[in-house]
Amino acid sequence: MTLAIPSLLARSRPPRDRHFPAALACADALAMVRREVGERRRIDQVARIAANRIYALEQLGRPSAALAEVARRELAFGTQPMAAWIDSLALAGLAAQRALGLRPHLAQLKGAMHAFCGDAAELAAGEGKTLALALAACVHALAGRSVHVVHRDDGSTVRGIGRVQRLYQELGIPVQILVATSQPRDRRAAYDAVVCYAAVRELLFDSLEDSAALGFPAPETRCGLVDDLDQVLVDGAAASYRLTQDDGLPGTAGNGAVTTPQQLFRRYAVLGGVTSTLSEAAATELAAVYGMASARIASLYPDFRRDLGVRVLDGPEQLRAALLDRVREHAAVRRPVLVICGNRRTLLLHAQTLTDGGFDAIVIGDPLASSQTLARATAEALSPAGLADTMRVVVRTGAVMLAIEDEATALDLSLEAGARAAGGVAMIAIGLGTDSRADRRLRQIVARQGNPGSVEFLLDSQAPYRHPLPIRSAADRLSALPLPAWLTLPLIMARRQRHEQGVMRARLRLARKTAIPEETSCREVPPSLIPQLPGPPGFRTP
Repeated sequence: MTLAIPSLLARSRPPRDRHFPAALACADALAMVRREVGERRRIDQVARIAANRIYALEQLGRPSAALAEVARRELAFGTQPMAAWIDSLALAGLAAQRALGLRPHLAQLKGAMHAFCGDAAELAAGEGKTLALALAACVHALAGRSVHVVHRDDGSTVRGIGRVQRLYQELGIPVQILVATSQPRDRRAAYDAVVCYAAVRELLFDSLEDSAALGFPAPETRCGLVDDLDQVLVDGAAASYRLTQDDGLPGTAGNGAVTTPQQLFRRYAVLGGVTSTLSEAAATELAAVYGMASARIASLYPDFRRDLGVRVLDGPEQLRAALLDRVREHAAVRRPVLVICGNRRTLLLHAQTLTDGGFDAIVIGDPLASSQTLARATAEALSPAGLADTMRVVVRTGAVMLAIEDEATALDLSLEAGARAAGGVAMIAIGLGTDSRADRRLRQIVARQGNPGSVEFLLDSQAPYRHPLPIRSAADRLSALPLPAWLTLPLIMARRQRHEQGVMRARLRLARKTAIPEETSCREVPPSLIPQLPGPPGFRTP
């Protein structure tokens, strides 16, 4: 016997393969919540009420586990589902305060509510996206739903769960992790857990392998919460993952199957997430492909970041000379400097340049880059003590640092008093990114949470981008010619804009090719996949 699952929560936005199985308990109540808080101002009101109820729950003085049982019962069988959702969010906030020492602020509660309702929320960098996702996952879990919290890579997955795993322990919610070093039995345990923190690559490859052997669940029975969702669902949406015998994955069958993030994540019952770089183009694409509304949440802090613009140099020698001059200017006032490079080769080249110039340059890397460190950190992240923040860097006065772009975006810079008084970190990026959001991510590395800082870009006219762009037209060839600096920069920016638009059109074409027809919006899900919530005393679960 199978259960026909209708598509609920229809919204006046582009259709997507959005399914809400009856397996996800209280689906009708969630539909009502979606209608009630569909408008952005309503979600803001709900977040404000939840912030006040955190204080009210705190005054009760009852253990979090006891309050969690009450929340589960009310979410499953209560007559006021809207109040139950708000109380559950407030309970998650109270548990975060007790377990982590972090009281969620209003922006985090708004972000959690948007992600919970299946929207894309933009939170300013450094304002707690990890905790906002965890709050949304707790509300889903209290309602009896299994959740996949998806990160862009293994390192961010381990750091994410290491920061908040004590929150889940406080509420009695089972949580597991899935990274490249996970063995088959660990993968099965991760997929069986109520909350699974996973790297996107592992989910995609496991969906191609023997799903029954690894315990990979039907995405239609899971809620998805994505961190940095523009990088996962937009930038990496069209990346093809092909399963071969050379992948070195446990249980790999080498059947040549192919999938993309677009194909996988459009199948999730509820899909939401947070990011710090949600441009208009990315918001449009998320709405067109995944049916996700977008919301920008105002920052709590004033912005003291200074943007010093873009400077074009004629050749690599002039670029290195300009870099040395700028570092000397900042060193004269004891101001710390962070140089961002596109790859390891460029980083080593400029590190040598700074060393020859008499500076003691420090290379900042991701300590979770090696598999041995990752395996050790994974075990530590699930321990009762949690994982220490491995990307927190204490910036000292006059320090000269270098980092690769991909690793720099995960940095958490903590300024000493002298460094803050000197004007904060001066970031110098070598080259432009392949899209405008990549540069915006770099800008947000410095001057977080109201700290001072500045950002500037130095370009080599012969290689202006941190990663090469393909030449597709005569206009692209023109921008590669040796021209005056005043003419080169507009051509470089225009070429990048054409590249962004072309890549977006290609992703949208792929989405149309792999779209699931509306007539197949009802799926057959076996009853064995339907989780049952325990009923209150004296009643039998229907």
